[in-house]
Amino acid sequence: MNNVIVEIGKKELKTTFKSKSVILPLLMAIGIPLFALIPQLPKAAAGGGLEGVYLILFMLLLIPTVITSLVGMNAFLNEIKWKTIKSLLVAPVSEKEIFVGKSLACIISGLIVEACLAVVILAFLPIPIDVPILITLLVIGPLLVMFATFLIISATSRFPSSAEGGAAAFIPVGGIMAVFLLCFFLQRLFKIGPTLTNIMIALILAVLAFVTYIIATKWFNRERLVTSL
Repeated sequence: MNNVIVEIGKKELKTTFKSKSVILPLLMAIGIPLFALIPQLPKAAAGGGLEGVYLILFMLLLIPTVITSLVGMNAFLNEIKWKTIKSLLVAPVSEKEIFVGKSLACIISGLIVEACLAVVILAFLPIPIDVPILITLLVIGPLLVMFATFLIISATSRFPSSAEGGAAAFIPVGGIMAVFLLCFFLQRLFKIGPTLTNIMIALILAVLAFVTYIIATKWFNRERLVTSL
């Protein structure tokens, strides 16, 4: 991987996790839903229906998405506030390298949370681990993080003011919820089993993540960020 991209990503991670104004919302975004939903897994399984278990799993997978969104919102906002972004934007690096470096920080943060979450879920899961569950945790989870990353970075780089009030955080969550609702609608319509449903969700997310990445790299413009200073 390009050293410039790695350095931008490392700088972003250090900047983000040194800020108390970021750490507290991150901890709340992880802790509150985790303690609220994990105890519901045995209850959902005891109810006799796997649909309740899968619903809780998908709700838990929104946690890494929220973390990714919080990190992504601050990717440019903090640098604009602290006037440090100008040095990055005038540096001899391409716009794509800046975009990918910032995205890398979001993806790493989200994947670390997603991996820890998967371990917790598997430890407390009251039912046998099957293929749909593995697809949910090992494929859909990481794809959610990447899709959310490209959505939030593209939104905040094109419209920096959207990050100030936190409105940008609803963009990835709204997009992901729309994907879930569409897939569950198709599942009910065509009577698709859990495995095929999860494969369908994974394929749709993979396509959306790729398309969003292409659009986001074309949208990213350093001059727009300079004018927001």
